[in-house]
Amino acid sequence: MPDKMENQIAVSVQNVTKSYRLFSSITERLKEVLHPFKKTYHRDFLALSGVSLEVKKGSVFGIIGRNGSGKSTLLQIICSVSQPTSGSVAVNGRISSLLSLGAGFNPEYTGRANVMFNGSLMGFTPSEMKERLPLIQSFADIGDFFDQPVKTYSSGMYVRLAFASAINVDPDILIIDEALAVGDARFQQKCYQKFNDFKDAGKTIILVTHDTGAVLTHCENAVLLDNGSIIENGHPKDVVNRYFDMLFGLNSAGGNAPPVAGNIENNNAAENRKNTKLDEFLSITPDSDNCFTRKNYNKNEYRYGDRKAEIIDYLVICGNETDSEKINSGDLVEIYYKVRFHHDMEKPAFGFSLHTIG
Repeated sequence: MPDKMENQIAVSVQNVTKSYRLFSSITERLKEVLHPFKKTYHRDFLALSGVSLEVKKGSVFGIIGRNGSGKSTLLQIICSVSQPTSGSVAVNGRISSLLSLGAGFNPEYTGRANVMFNGSLMGFTPSEMKERLPLIQSFADIGDFFDQPVKTYSSGMYVRLAFASAINVDPDILIIDEALAVGDARFQQKCYQKFNDFKDAGKTIILVTHDTGAVLTHCENAVLLDNGSIIENGHPKDVVNRYFDMLFGLNSAGGNAPPVAGNIENNNAAENRKNTKLDEFLSITPDSDNCFTRKNYNKNEYRYGDRKAEIIDYLVICGNETDSEKINSGDLVEIYYKVRFHHDMEKPAFGFSLHTIG
């Protein structure tokens, strides 16, 4: 039974700690090396402290956290780029990783030569890599630059080539550390579709990102790292919510949220007016797009996408007003949307952003 459980685990990290020695100068480092009585001149920096986690085979596992929380250090240890100070890591399968932009590429080599070289490091013969080259070249979609030196590439082209190379060498485990952040939206969409294909094939993905939407959409489990320790481990929604609490919650640098203005009587009156407007909004189902009738509608809007779903109306309620054009600090705002689905959709994701103009 234990063997069967172990076979279902792609990556096991047990009580891993990573400590670095920091010196204030090169002189201090030299003095410590040469000191006859082994005097210490460094201070220890704990990048990871007692980290334990398990990643199941065939899953997408998310790792999030603020900059400097230990995410990249953890991935380097999983990939055997760095060794833990204490603890153990067990990996069941072949890893392909994008730990940093262009890592492992020789800038003097062409894209084609770098792909061939990386394939040899993964254990493929030249003939096997030549069979995979058309697929890699097509996915990277960088045109004639495929046969140009990598040093001439933009950051986006680096990512295209690196991801195409990593995903098409048949790894069991794919590890990505923020690399997709520099790709354009179309390429990111193609990558996430590849994630789904990868997952359907029983492969494992470990994704490190600041994109919480990607974690919620693609990951079955996630962890939140802070100061080298795991402070939340479980369902992506719980982990992301804890992350937002850490960044923007009552204990963050922003302090407590301002109180909502108004007294109880005014709030009750506003509630009645709001309910009336909301009832009107819900009772009408427009045959076509009704957004342009709203007084706060942006006439310069641009819509994009495949039109499988379409926002056909919305309502903004702020205090006593509907379709509010101005929102003050401390106001309680409610936003309602009507969406028409033209196709069946699994787990539709919805989001919006607020901007200060001026």
